[in-house]
Amino acid sequence: MKTSAKISAEMTLQFTRILYLLALFLLPLSVVPLHSASATDVTEKDVLTIARTIGFLQNAPKDDVVLHILYDPAVPTSAREAQDIYNLADRTKGAIKLRPKLITIGQITALQNRNFVFVTSGMQGHSNVISSHLTKHDILSFALERPCIERKSCVVYINTGAGRVEIVVDKEAAESQGISFKPVFLMMVTTL
Repeated sequence: MKTSAKISAEMTLQFTRILYLLALFLLPLSVVPLHSASATDVTEKDVLTIARTIGFLQNAPKDDVVLHILYDPAVPTSAREAQDIYNLADRTKGAIKLRPKLITIGQITALQNRNFVFVTSGMQGHSNVISSHLTKHDILSFALERPCIERKSCVVYINTGAGRVEIVVDKEAAESQGISFKPVFLMMVTTL
């Protein structure tokens, strides 16, 4: 039988872990915009948030992961965002190191099971193809564009603007793809 001191110590440890996890998202990070301000500017904070989100998966990877960056070279916003994400992801350090790989919309069939994909802005014309392929292959996808999650073209939307971090997870899409996050993470984010 556990003593009240032991129970109290366990509760303190759990509380400390939750505070630590919250701090990962709330600590001020350097934000380095690469271009003049727009809705799709990518920052180091965006990339770190993606890496940390991957770390909150049940059975999260323990080392480097490939982050495929899906873009349309014919759409300037998409191509620019892809290059920005690539450059920032290549420099990130942390528990999970992202190894970026550019992939055009024409190469989407190269993405297979259990990959991680960043869907660039300006891909709305490809929503059906993206949604169908990513769902079929259980691929965890991220975007900085809110309509991407509304179109079911990505599972996680990230917004690190205005001095805060907003993460929206399409929980139904994640579950249908066999993607599960740790409960503490789901308590910190918005779920659809």
